[in-house]
Order: sequence, then C-alpha cells, then structure tokens
Amino acid sequence: MLLRTISNKGLKLRTVKVVSPPSGFGKAGSANIASAAGTSSATPRIDAGSGGEVPGRLHWVMRDAATELILGVILAGGRSQRMGGGDKTLRDFAGRTMIAHIAHTLGPQVGRVIVNANGEATRFGALGVPVVADAPQDYAGPLAGILAGMRWAVANAPKVRRIVSVPGDAPFVPPDLVARLVAASDASGGAIAVAQSAGVLHHVTALWPVSLADALASAVEGGERRVGNWAARQGIVVVPFNPVQIGGHTVDPFFNINTPDDYLEAATLMGLVGTSTRLQ
Repeated sequence: MLLRTISNKGLKLRTVKVVSPPSGFGKAGSANIASAAGTSSATPRIDAGSGGEVPGRLHWVMRDAATELILGVILAGGRSQRMGGGDKTLRDFAGRTMIAHIAHTLGPQVGRVIVNANGEATRFGALGVPVVADAPQDYAGPLAGILAGMRWAVANAPKVRRIVSVPGDAPFVPPDLVARLVAASDASGGAIAVAQSAGVLHHVTALWPVSLADALASAVEGGERRVGNWAARQGIVVVPFNPVQIGGHTVDPFFNINTPDDYLEAATLMGLVGTSTRLQ
C-alpha cells in the first residue's frame, strides 16, 4: 500500500510504504492521499473505574523501547477565555481533573509526560510531573508550547527524539494515539504525524521530531502562530481516527472543551464510560 504525503502548498512530496509499527503497537491499515489509517491489533477497553482507580483506566498497556524515546506534552497554556478564564484543565471531570484523565491515558503510551502551562506551576502539583512554561510567557499559542516541550526534552531527556503533543482540553485521547502516529511517521520517513477525525485535522495532536526545535524557535520568534501552517511547511502525514462509542453515543476522540456547554456535554459522556465502551 502506497502513501503520498504532501503539505497543503504542494511541498514536501513523498511516496512511502505503510509498514507495521513496532511489535505490540498494532498494525498499519489502509491509506489514501495524505493519510495513514491504522487499526489496533487489540481492542482497548475503558472502564469507569472502581475503588481508587481513575475513570477511563485501560486494561492493557503496550510499551516497548521505542515508546521510552517519546515525550508526552500536555498543552495547558491557554487562557480559557471562552470558559470564563481560569484553568479549565483543572476543573472536576467525573471525579478527577480533566488533565488527570488525559495524563492517565497518555502516560502508558510514552516514556514520560510533562505539562506545558504558564503561571504558577504548583497548581498542577497533584499530577507529579514537570511543568514547563513558554519562553517567553506571552501566551504565544500552541506552537510555543510545542517548542517548550522540545527544549525540555533536549535539556532533560537527551535520548528523546520525538514528542507527542495533546491539548489539555480533549479528555477522550485514544489509547492507541501514539502507536499510530509513530507508525505513520516512520512509514513516511519521519514526517510530522497529525491526527485527523471526521475529515478535520487536529494539528495540536501530533508527533513532532525534536530535531525541528531550532526551526520552530525561529518561526515563533518571527511571529508564526498557526500550527497548521508551520507543520505543513515541514511536511506532514495525516492519521485518521474513528469515533469512540460511549453509552450509545458516537463521540469524536478529539472533542475539545471550549465552552461551558462543551464541558457539560463531555462530563456527561465521561459519566457514561463503562465496561462496554470500545474504541471502534
């Protein structure tokens, strides 16, 4: 199966072969222009949790040496203006903070997790992970957070070659997210792998080579703020994900919470998560 990777301006054209990800990760699936679809070799189950368990607890974890070389970066540096300000990622969400749900799902998929956030770092202390601010802390957007993650990896985890970024307001992160992004990136020769659902690209949910740090720094310093524009200039491979079935509802796995209504809807859905929930 051949895959053509191309940016939105016709740059970085490549033709590559879709190959299987590392053992235990799942397998690559069908592909089309600018996409790399994959399906998990095992169906992860999400439980509501019992006792002290975090709702959404996975019943299997697949990890290998390649996973240890990936840093997970939860982007929580926004101002949450449409939510009335404050840290929406720290709001109660089915018994846990929203960011705790995300960290719990992302953690087993990577070697280490950090949070990108500006302001007082101690407010995220319950997570027990490093909190890294933008430099400078001027709310320059997700690109600045991705850059902060890359810089942290270079300084603190020199063996890390790639980071995976996820927004701190998207609580239904797929448990096979990293595996499929890695498989697509490897098959494309190391391109930035970007998640897609329902035909929409989610540029903030992506796998990034740390080697792009200097180029990204120059772009941010030059005023670039649009994640999609910058990523396209480097060359991307798009990875489609199917919706999640939760309590009979079809849910976008990258549904993000921007408004109070979004929050109520997502909290209701999380309350429906049970042993019958499957990723489709």
